[in-house]
Amino acid sequence: MAALGGKPAFGLLFDIDGVIVRGKKVLPSALESFKRLVDSEGKFRVPTVFVTNAGNAMRHDKAKQLSSWLEIEIHEEQVVMAHSPLRMFQQYHNKRVLISGQGPIVEIAKNLGFEKIVTIEELRCTFPMLDAVDHKRRISVPCTFEQYFPRIEAVVLFGEPIRWETALQLIVDTLMTDGLPARPMPHLVYPHIPLLACNMDLQWMAEAWMPRFGHGAFLLCLENLYKKITGHNLIYTALIGKPSEITYHHAHHMVVAQAKNIGIDSCVKRLYAVGDNIYTDIFGANLYDRYLSRRNVQESKRIVNVERSIEELLGSDTSDWGYGAESCSSILVQTGVYSEGVQNGMLDHSPRDFLPVEEKLRAPNELHPTKEVPALATISADEFKDIVMQKLKKRPVVVVFAEESLSVEDFSWQDEAGEGAFPNLENVSSESDGLTYLPFVHAPLRAFHHHLPMQGQNWYNVKLGPSGLLSDVALNETLLFLNLDDATSDEDRPDLLKRHDAVISQVYRTLAERHSDVLAVYTAHHSSWQSGEETLTRRVRRLLATDLAAEDEKGYASNKTLLYAPNMTVIIGKDSYSLTSGTAEGDEDLTIRFPQDISVIFSFENEKSPGYWSLLGVSVAIQNNTYIFNDTKVGAPLQFSYHCSQEVIFTDGDNKLNISSDFQIQPYIEERRFGSAYDCVYFFTVPIWSGLFVCGVFSLIMIFGLVMIMDIKTMDRFDDPKGKTITINTSE
Repeated sequence: MAALGGKPAFGLLFDIDGVIVRGKKVLPSALESFKRLVDSEGKFRVPTVFVTNAGNAMRHDKAKQLSSWLEIEIHEEQVVMAHSPLRMFQQYHNKRVLISGQGPIVEIAKNLGFEKIVTIEELRCTFPMLDAVDHKRRISVPCTFEQYFPRIEAVVLFGEPIRWETALQLIVDTLMTDGLPARPMPHLVYPHIPLLACNMDLQWMAEAWMPRFGHGAFLLCLENLYKKITGHNLIYTALIGKPSEITYHHAHHMVVAQAKNIGIDSCVKRLYAVGDNIYTDIFGANLYDRYLSRRNVQESKRIVNVERSIEELLGSDTSDWGYGAESCSSILVQTGVYSEGVQNGMLDHSPRDFLPVEEKLRAPNELHPTKEVPALATISADEFKDIVMQKLKKRPVVVVFAEESLSVEDFSWQDEAGEGAFPNLENVSSESDGLTYLPFVHAPLRAFHHHLPMQGQNWYNVKLGPSGLLSDVALNETLLFLNLDDATSDEDRPDLLKRHDAVISQVYRTLAERHSDVLAVYTAHHSSWQSGEETLTRRVRRLLATDLAAEDEKGYASNKTLLYAPNMTVIIGKDSYSLTSGTAEGDEDLTIRFPQDISVIFSFENEKSPGYWSLLGVSVAIQNNTYIFNDTKVGAPLQFSYHCSQEVIFTDGDNKLNISSDFQIQPYIEERRFGSAYDCVYFFTVPIWSGLFVCGVFSLIMIFGLVMIMDIKTMDRFDDPKGKTITINTSE
């Protein structure tokens, strides 16, 4: 995927509804993912195009909407609407066309190049007697100008209309009468006038928990009505939008154009299409992938129906379409229409003209379940530790290979012969029990060095011999670290990776011959897109149930409550108790038992203020005596934690419970990690007191100065040279 010099040699095609948003609600994973695609100035580092089957908006309006949702600048040239490829159908631009849909469809049609436009509403007003479903809108008097109405030469369907019954009736009338709905026809005209349809989505995902009907449902009604009435199949001159290959071809062209705009001169070798619908997004991407494969090997065999093939629509000579892409991979997400376990494999929601569908064409190249981290999202060091801990249950030998820098493009780079930089690694992964690929992990080496040494064992830094083989001492170690920092100035990046690939393969095979279970990790000190000096400006502490007792004595967790308290001290009268090394238990109420025969119970409620939880009180049991602290004032919205960077003190008369700074607590948890922090902020903090003191000092100085100015006495008599001399005696 990556060209030499670190420039990406791939492009991304994103669906919008169900992938980025659901209705008007932006999916949190989308914001996180797209931050990885732009640089510090907000410009895309990878050519990215948004391909949607929506047809009710102009491209520039959709680009503005995406910019608002994703908080990055999206240009009109990055948006492909369902109707965008109609710009290439110039043979219909000077014909009188009937258009259907909602939104600014007249403006859309004119923008695409259509000159003579008739809307469903204009047709209904011209032929009022044709619309008879709604009794309140029935008009029995014909229009005077019916006979002068020019013939409709084509029908263009942009999207689902608002009043389906009116649109279905008038479109069927227009098709059956050869574009002259006012004149009775002596016989049915078939084939009918050209029909171009955009957006074939049977369903799409909005805010509702179930998918909603899309334009594909309207087309299904139109097809069946026309078949039932005429006995003939409805003929589409062109089906535009996903899963049509022509839409992906148009998007491919825009990816290449955008790559040049962002300074990528190399050829875009691969496309990755991300969608939530296997019948449009995944099916369409796989169809285009097969088209690319066929074109690249110059096959002459037609694979798709003639009516919708690219060659049939735009001509068979496609030799000048040399955009250079070799494949189009499909990636299915479960944030929209598709949901594993809900889809019925016996049903086929693909458009009629695409049936029958080979099962493999509906299978994504990658499937990302809802609970998994999005492919472009950052995985924290603690989350990565959780993943690794699952693999360490069998106590394998661990060997870590660390490059100075690494990125996604390094794994997908290919030379002209199609060979990647890791041929040996590909063979090793196919022979191993399993391979886990994580595109971006924050500080993975920190997770290894800080958390993985077990039972007093330390990391053994491996030094390779002249032949690249490990020494006998290294073969007996269980935590091995190999730093791949031997790059030379005259060595290209692919050559460096290939050399390291050979070393990794050799070391892994050597260890696998000696040990029955080996965990090999290939990572880097930092990403190729991130300099080594860059650091994360915001850190979030996460507590995991599996390692609280063993690794973090300051954290406590029950079944539904988490607490982080660096130091707790109980003061009862003149006696003071320091609470450490406690064990937690309980459900919603958190009980911590300490070795001094002391128990601390945190009690919560979430009914007084809907949507919020609060700490009812803290009770401390010392031997047979119980002390209750009710004046807590601790609470936060549900799914949020309460955090305080200052010391927290619960009091009851002379008794106190002191918790040092960095206190954090959260009840009613679903996962065993803190939610976003709802931080305590005292109004009169030290900085505020300092500011008030300084302002007071300056105020006193100003008041003193004003008083001194007001006390100045000026002269009230002046000497006049023409008058009598003023004499002032000492008494005055």
